[in-house]
Amino acid sequence: MNIMIWPGLDQAPQEQFIFRVIHHKDNDYSDTIISEVCRYLNVDTLSMYSPSRKRELVEARQIAMYFMLLHTNLPLKAVGAMFGWRDHSTVIYARQTVQDLMDTNKVFKTKVYDIELILLKKYRETTAV
Repeated sequence: MNIMIWPGLDQAPQEQFIFRVIHHKDNDYSDTIISEVCRYLNVDTLSMYSPSRKRELVEARQIAMYFMLLHTNLPLKAVGAMFGWRDHSTVIYARQTVQDLMDTNKVFKTKVYDIELILLKKYRETTAV
């Protein structure tokens, strides 16, 4: 998991929050979500944490945030932290944007459903014993 520390901010609260995020039980699946979204959309995983606002990166981040909210119990703040310390309101906006685009854009909806099927398959593989 990649979490960035922002310079100039008080480190103690950040470190306490990071410890809780890193040791959260949903982190393994969060990493799977990020890697599978990146693979499907052909986006470099490290660029998901960058401040870039390129359209393809924004779309990938929003879809990954959407799936994290859908499939994990991570709080909004933790999801934002996984993407370069984005604010919880950015995570809320990402979820709403993905839902709106799925309602209005069939191509986008197909992308999201395809990724959902990939994630479901990965989840079944990891939970099968």
